[in-house]
Amino acid sequence: MKTASRMLALVCLLCALVVPAGAAGAQPLPPAIEIGRTANDRPILAYRFGDGPLKRAIIGGIHGGYELNTIRLMSETMAFLGANPGTIPEAVTLYVVPAMNADGFYAGIDRIRGRLNANRVDLNRNWDYEWSAQAWHGRLPVSGGDAPFSEPETRAVRDFILDRGVDAVIFYHSAYSAVFAGANRERSDAEALAKLVAAATGYPYRPDGVPGQIMTGNAIDWLTAQGVEAIEVELSDREDIDWLQNLRGLRAFLRWPAEGAAPDAATHAQAQ
Repeated sequence: MKTASRMLALVCLLCALVVPAGAAGAQPLPPAIEIGRTANDRPILAYRFGDGPLKRAIIGGIHGGYELNTIRLMSETMAFLGANPGTIPEAVTLYVVPAMNADGFYAGIDRIRGRLNANRVDLNRNWDYEWSAQAWHGRLPVSGGDAPFSEPETRAVRDFILDRGVDAVIFYHSAYSAVFAGANRERSDAEALAKLVAAATGYPYRPDGVPGQIMTGNAIDWLTAQGVEAIEVELSDREDIDWLQNLRGLRAFLRWPAEGAAPDAATHAQAQ
């Protein structure tokens, strides 16, 4: 029942109506930017905070309702930013995509319908980096799609990031309690960014990925290959949003690569 009530509260967010009821210091959302449509023709929405030349993005819900707490984290983050606009440095524009896989969100929380999109494709196996039609989630076979970028959701987020000139991205997942960097680390700063966010959040940095996981068509790998610094942050379980940890991580991300972006006492006090 608790998870169902959270899903109902988040419907308002996905319809771009209001910040979910009960969010601390709730403010009206900035105007929604429709960046594309899902396989079931639902809007994929982004929200813009700040107006600086450095473009950053954070993305939740690539695995829909199966990783529901990442969508909740994006909702709480937008509520916080609305109430605390000074969090965004003057030099930064931050885009928030709360639910990349809106169809999976509406389908529920199970590992099949909730994780995949309406075409039964895993959206984190559909990017054009070591892509394979036959992919894996742990030991569970999943579809990588008919071809790289076969799915409207991955095309929409790809084009949005590239067209807007986004230079760094965090994709939120659950639940492995870790931070990962995209591929091609010898030619990018993704590893430095991942280590910074790991230090800020307290999640360990895992340079070798998830043990035993065969990773194909991964979003952050493709993006780093295009020159976009991309990392994954895995929450500690499937219920909690680890709010204070991830607020510290967001602050570090927004100030990166400025010196002194590690969490400090002031960050802890403002987070509370």
